[in-house]
Amino acid sequence: MSKKTKKLSKTWLALWLLCLVLLSGALPASAQMAGQSALPSSTNSLYFPYLLAVPGVDLSIGFVEITQATQDLSNSVSLVANRSAVVRVYGRIDQAAAVSGVQVSLSGTRDGSPLPGSPLLLSNSQAFPLSQTLESLRSSLSNTYNFQLPASWLSGNVTLTATIDPNFLIMDRARGNNSYAITRSFNNVPQLNVVAVPIEYVDIYSGTVYPPPTTSHLQPILIAMYPVPAVSVTVHAKMRFSGYLNDGSEWERLLDRITTLRASEGAAPSTVYYGVVPLEDAHGDTWFYGGVGGLGWLGGSYGGPRAAVGLGVSDVGPDGYFIGAHEIGHTFGREHAPCDVTPADENYPYPGGNIGQYGLYVSAMQLRPATQKDIMGYCTESYWLSDYTYKGMYVDQERFAVQQITSPVQESLYIRIAFDHLGKASFEPIYSFPARPAAYVEDSPYSIQFVDAAGQVVSSQMVRPIRAETDGLEVQAVHALLPRPSTPFVQIRLVKEGAILAQKQLAQSDLTSRAAAVTLESEAQGWLLRWASAEPALVRYSADGGESWITLGVDLLGGELHLEQEDLPDSRLQIQVILGDTLNSLLLNR
Repeated sequence: MSKKTKKLSKTWLALWLLCLVLLSGALPASAQMAGQSALPSSTNSLYFPYLLAVPGVDLSIGFVEITQATQDLSNSVSLVANRSAVVRVYGRIDQAAAVSGVQVSLSGTRDGSPLPGSPLLLSNSQAFPLSQTLESLRSSLSNTYNFQLPASWLSGNVTLTATIDPNFLIMDRARGNNSYAITRSFNNVPQLNVVAVPIEYVDIYSGTVYPPPTTSHLQPILIAMYPVPAVSVTVHAKMRFSGYLNDGSEWERLLDRITTLRASEGAAPSTVYYGVVPLEDAHGDTWFYGGVGGLGWLGGSYGGPRAAVGLGVSDVGPDGYFIGAHEIGHTFGREHAPCDVTPADENYPYPGGNIGQYGLYVSAMQLRPATQKDIMGYCTESYWLSDYTYKGMYVDQERFAVQQITSPVQESLYIRIAFDHLGKASFEPIYSFPARPAAYVEDSPYSIQFVDAAGQVVSSQMVRPIRAETDGLEVQAVHALLPRPSTPFVQIRLVKEGAILAQKQLAQSDLTSRAAAVTLESEAQGWLLRWASAEPALVRYSADGGESWITLGVDLLGGELHLEQEDLPDSRLQIQVILGDTLNSLLLNR
């Protein structure tokens, strides 16, 4: 072989070895990022175009998860319009170690038009190896790129597209998997309206007065967890309750009062009335040492009104935040989750009452592990809500978006029937006032019959019992707002499949001196309202000529009610005393 041939062979060998070095990625990163590769020589340097270097990484988007409180890996949990939302983007890389500082963008469009501020850009997380599962990455917010969506993005049908390395800062050998697009609908759901009723509790055995508690704990916990765009909490005038709440059955009586108050004020079906019970007296002493801490009617498909009662927030009692979210959850039709309570929802999907999916407290950006407990159980040490509970609440609240109240205001009867633990039924006082009667019930074995003096049934309407339950206490009752028959009647019956379970005779009240039958007198601490009748009474007032009412007391006995100065507004009022079981009422203009 000639010297010229040997020299040529050595040159091609050097070129071949250089290509191997480039292909193996052995050159310093600084040389590759500069767009060229170089090898030093004793006399000259040889330069090769960047195109000869084949990158050794493949970046991709593994998944995009949109959550407002809870979500699953199918993104099957519905989204609520105008509710804060976080998009978790999972960045992936096909190498053994995670890489930091990789940019991810999130663009949003509606009807093909870019949304304000689009695209959003983050680079404060990592791309993780494909060997790590999505489920394992969900366990920490630091494993994902977390985009808080702007308010203008939270309505209608929105297409979100996440792109890893959108500015081409990293050499990526396959860019076809760098983007992930998902289209979701942010659905219109009504806001949640809550009327919080502070309870002034009087222990009938000790005479101790427990002043009405604060209600400020309700709004934060409900907006954090419930599938609604907003929560409005209106604080009602206080309601006095004399009883003994260490007896579980007294909670049933208190719930009955709150439910009656709700009906007498003409509340919309979607509005929750929640009685908040104090735990401490003026000296910080408590009456509560365990037992029942709350009670709420099962709403939703069970048909109960949205009314509940529960303990407030105190250093000496259980978690009032949990109790409020739990009891109001019952009014959304949610049964107990299987954790330290029986009976429980047989369809609950996760063992031990676990929430089953990762939750997110959006405003605080706090992740809730899948092993935390659902608020509808009794495990209170760490709780959130499952996707199962959230979906059930969503369906119940969404139905109010399309529900129309078509019945006109007419003279109505509010009928209450309690069942004891043996199933025996008994009537509570019945009140008559103008209202919008509830929708007709068509599939119940129970009915209310109105009977005239000759014993003839002049009218009949089906009713459906409602129920509430807590550990060791099950409550069943009838609360029915029915049209008042135009034909005279003297008796009301509860009938089940032809058998009379209970009956009530209407009382005869002598109201010949109606003008002087009710008085309001000033006293040292406020007012004394008196009325001339021995029947139980419901007292309410209107400051707008009868368009709306505020109820001050239910089933009041003794013909009087002491009111503090702040209990009545300083304006012209109509004060109405509705007499139980008489179909009569008294009116005072102040």
